[in-house]
Amino acid sequence: RWDDANVDLVVVLASTLIATLRRCLAEEHLHEQARTDALTGLINRAELYHRFSELLARYERSAKRSSTPLGLGVLYCDLDHFKHVNDRYGHATGDRLLVDVAAVLRENTREGDLIARVGGDEFILVCPDLESPEILSVVIARLTHAVDALAPDDIPLRLSVGTALARPGLGADELIRLADERMYRAKRERRRSGGGAGRTADAYPT
Repeated sequence: RWDDANVDLVVVLASTLIATLRRCLAEEHLHEQARTDALTGLINRAELYHRFSELLARYERSAKRSSTPLGLGVLYCDLDHFKHVNDRYGHATGDRLLVDVAAVLRENTREGDLIARVGGDEFILVCPDLESPEILSVVIARLTHAVDALAPDDIPLRLSVGTALARPGLGADELIRLADERMYRAKRERRRSGGGAGRTADAYPT
């Protein structure tokens, strides 16, 4: 038989359950904030390095088992002339553009690829399980074309991309540094040529 004591017990148990669920949701929210970029929802630099290290460890194991392991590529991406968007149209417009760029990166990569925002207008992609390096060329062409379509009519927004391929013994820091250097080389080559694609001629290290 139910009486007031039973009702009180149920109320206490329900209140405890609700409080526990709220605490779990709050902790999950804090954990999500710690690993993602607040503006774009992409993973942040810390989470990128965490997951990148796992992918590199898997790559190293594969390289030991096979003389021709599936490749792993890094793309370092930067938006040329993004500052002009902020200066001319305001930071709110610039933020919306970054969100659109993040969507382009998601739409033109695979589910297993890592996509991170690591600076104001800088993004890093890590692409595992590549059957050939040429796949990165296809990805870059697709990304640059899609970003070109986002550019305001009066600002030549372009995506500069530098790439690096994993080799046994190279860590995440070195691969990202190589891709970053090639990205800046792509920017310099574009300035000298007055335009053109944003990838480097020697994108694939030997």
